[in-house]
Amino acid sequence: MKLDLKLMEKRVRDLIDDQTHLYGIKSNTTSDRKQLDISVDRPGGMSLEECSYLHREFYNRDFYVDYEDFDVTFGTPGVNRKCVFPVDFVFHKDKKFELTTIEGNCVIGHVEVIDAEKQLLEIKGKAKDAKSKDPIQSHCLQWSDVKKARFHLEF
Repeated sequence: MKLDLKLMEKRVRDLIDDQTHLYGIKSNTTSDRKQLDISVDRPGGMSLEECSYLHREFYNRDFYVDYEDFDVTFGTPGVNRKCVFPVDFVFHKDKKFELTTIEGNCVIGHVEVIDAEKQLLEIKGKAKDAKSKDPIQSHCLQWSDVKKARFHLEF
């Protein structure tokens, strides 16, 4: 059977609740293996137990026979990913992000979606090259002004 990703997406959406976001489905085929990696996330992140639950639910559905030739995995995209959906800022309000604008400015701080319809973001933080004693500032950006966004990890 040829893999129908639209149908697979519909089936996965039927498995997840309203709080869970489907980031994507990646298909990878090698000479000896077919793999489907399904990435999901929710506010505050997802636990291994929650991903395992989705995996078991998937394998317990009648449509599983359509995917017997595949190794199907459920997981989260992780914090080392690029943030491509404003929903990242909604789900992870407690995390800092690093936003680089199309002009090349880089700000690190907490991001809030001010207006989802107009795709307006507010980041409360500092320029990447700011000194520790510099005050935190508030910056408003359109999502289209953001060239790159990712989680900012501090150790």
